[in-house]
Amino acid sequence: MPDPYFLDNANPRTTDRLALQLVTLLTVIALSALLVRGLIHPLNRLASAANAFGSAGAPQSVPEIGTAELRRIARAFNQRQARIHG
Repeated sequence: MPDPYFLDNANPRTTDRLALQLVTLLTVIALSALLVRGLIHPLNRLASAANAFGSAGAPQSVPEIGTAELRRIARAFNQRQARIHG
């Protein structure tokens, strides 16, 4: 029968365990930042095009990149802009 109290004397905060948790945490944070940046970048372009839409000059087309929803929004914006400038 195994000893049921074998963890009583073990240290749960060993250096290798903390280092592994820190590396995992930093990896998750870095990947999350890249994901958020990839999602926000097309929205920033759309916002810039929407702000420039009312100014004089040629309309600024928004590239249709990103997720399916972002591509749909960019396509709708480009079509509406083309209809208005006719």
